[in-house]
Amino acid sequence: MTPVKRREKLSQTTQAVAVRASIALGTIDVDALPRDEFAYPGPLRDKLIASILNGSKTTTTSLLAEYLTDGDEPSPVGALSAPH
Repeated sequence: MTPVKRREKLSQTTQAVAVRASIALGTIDVDALPRDEFAYPGPLRDKLIASILNGSKTTTTSLLAEYLTDGDEPSPVGALSAPH
């Protein structure tokens, strides 16, 4: 990884930590977070959304291979989003 990429990644992580602190302190509008989808429509999605809304699910992960297959760019470590 180049020094520039390393600095960019560190900056993104620092920003994500600051956002998490702001949410915890109530100084950020959660409605302003980018929207994300979790699973396909159906019982699994319903269960995931319920877990997010009741606070028992606070993190999620994805396989890098899924991003590569879809041609998407992975989110930076610590990025926040809200259910769509």
